[in-house]
Amino acid sequence: MTSVGGFHVRTELGAMANELRGASDGIDAPMSGAPGAPDGGAATGTLADLLARLVAAADNLSMDAREASDRLDASRDAYAQVDTRAAAALDGLWRD
Repeated sequence: MTSVGGFHVRTELGAMANELRGASDGIDAPMSGAPGAPDGGAATGTLADLLARLVAAADNLSMDAREASDRLDASRDAYAQVDTRAAAALDGLWRD
């Protein structure tokens, strides 16, 4: 078991990564069916620009959340490898 003071690294980092992945998917889902710019009369161009900026910001947030989840997964795996090697080395010390 990979644990530091009751913190279960594999479980905790994996759960955080899954939450971020879910958030990324939740942001992406409504954007795929978004309607075009509304007819706002003289303000249509401004509304279209604002909506485009909002969609771009949401897309950036989604990509950042996805990247963070990937990094958490990589961190979890790297920590688990180091922890497993350290546990084996300590076990070897006690057996010698």
